[in-house]
Amino acid sequence: MRFLWIALIVTILILSGCQSEKELSVEKLNEADLDETIRDSFGHVDENGAHLFYGNEKDVLYVYLNGSNVQQGETATYFTQFEVDSNGDTLNLRYNSDHTEDYGDESLDYEAFYKVSLDQEYDTILVFENGEEVPLGTVIASK
Repeated sequence: MRFLWIALIVTILILSGCQSEKELSVEKLNEADLDETIRDSFGHVDENGAHLFYGNEKDVLYVYLNGSNVQQGETATYFTQFEVDSNGDTLNLRYNSDHTEDYGDESLDYEAFYKVSLDQEYDTILVFENGEEVPLGTVIASK
């Protein structure tokens, strides 16, 4: 019986240790959830696309998807999905977007903010819109 208790405790300790490893994950945020420094930095971005902010948190990256800059007569871009994955030392940021002529539809995400918790350091970051690789917009690093 004593052996079973020891085996159970050892198993729990091993499983607890495995859970402490970092995982690549993403969390959607509201603009109000952003730290003032991040919000102010993204506030100066005036081009549509994907933009990054590296803050003081070593293993966190903030992503701003912006489709809010629209010229009269053009369609507005909104975002329907965002996910992250990795392949070795490459981080892939993938999002889907669509277009509308109804600028006033408040149910659509013309801007979206995400907190990406990193599981490792990455050498390369690739951005994909609707499955096609696109250039990364602004990259901001805090002081």
